[in-house]
Amino acid sequence: MATLLEESMSRCSVNFILRQKNDDPNDVVVYCVSSNKVDRILRKLNEDGFEEGPPPCSAVTKEGQFFQVQFRGNLKNEYEESIKFVFNSQLKSRAMMYVGEIDKFAQKSLDCYKGFAQIFANEMVDETAKESEEGVKKKNQQNAPEKVLKVVMKCEMLVTIPKPEPETTKPYRAPVTYKGQGPIDAALFHSLAADLGDEWKQLAQRLNIKSMRIQAIMRNNVNADNEQTIFDMFLTWAKKVPRSMDKVSILCAALVAIGRADLAEDVRDRQEDFKANRMEKTRESTLRKTFLKISQNSNVVSDWKFLARNLGLSENDILEIEEDFPSARDQCFQSFVKWKENNSDNNCTISALADILRKCRYHRVADQLYA
Repeated sequence: MATLLEESMSRCSVNFILRQKNDDPNDVVVYCVSSNKVDRILRKLNEDGFEEGPPPCSAVTKEGQFFQVQFRGNLKNEYEESIKFVFNSQLKSRAMMYVGEIDKFAQKSLDCYKGFAQIFANEMVDETAKESEEGVKKKNQQNAPEKVLKVVMKCEMLVTIPKPEPETTKPYRAPVTYKGQGPIDAALFHSLAADLGDEWKQLAQRLNIKSMRIQAIMRNNVNADNEQTIFDMFLTWAKKVPRSMDKVSILCAALVAIGRADLAEDVRDRQEDFKANRMEKTRESTLRKTFLKISQNSNVVSDWKFLARNLGLSENDILEIEEDFPSARDQCFQSFVKWKENNSDNNCTISALADILRKCRYHRVADQLYA
């Protein structure tokens, strides 16, 4: 009786939280937190850009319980088949991974790849003892249950990752609301509509919008202001231009032709800003995937402080990481994050990271960065 009471008091209610990074849904983090901390953790994840994911999953566990994260369906962890982490109500209990599809040709009817994240734990469960070999039991006597260590699935959560754009180009068919393609989006159309006057009709003709369609746009906006009419004209043009065509060049040429080279220059500047932002996001995503990949290597993780010092981290930096993150894998990953924070973007490159790894005698790990 005392043993059962003690076991019951040691167990607590927790929630498993799975979230995906907004700009890279393949980047996944799983938390195990006490039920009273769920809202605070969700807010922190939203601030860090991890907003997408299934509803939290409740379970009962105990302090110090080890969990194992695996995937089923058409998803897998890119760098390791399963990830382990431990629950500690006073520390961050989480696992980070990078998820990818198993078969890119599967699930053709869906616009995404689907799978499930499963969380397992080794637990003692009641199991009724089997009959003796003779198959004889005492009359009216039931078999007494005994404790057996088994692998128990604590939680299963749906995970989806978007499919990449198809390689073959198809005519672009815009939805009712125009989401935009690159720098050509609704915000640009609103900006241009505010700066254009009556010359918008000439622009429409330069954009190969038929006169009958221009008249229809004007009829549909008879009670609207001029800016809304011009905006609808841009939507009409954008929806009929195939995705494979260079909308920026077409629009700039038309603006120059009607004497609005100033607006054409604004469009080109917007395109350059878009390209720069896209390159930066790609670089950030590549670095983070590289950090995750290295942090799966047991040799690097086991001596992460040595690597951290070679990354230029101070002893205070190392101490803070050690206090804030319980597992060696997380500590290793956060060392890379701190290295990036402490250095300019020009110094935080795959090449620079490979040089540091070779300096630490991790030659094979460095070579794998380019694989």
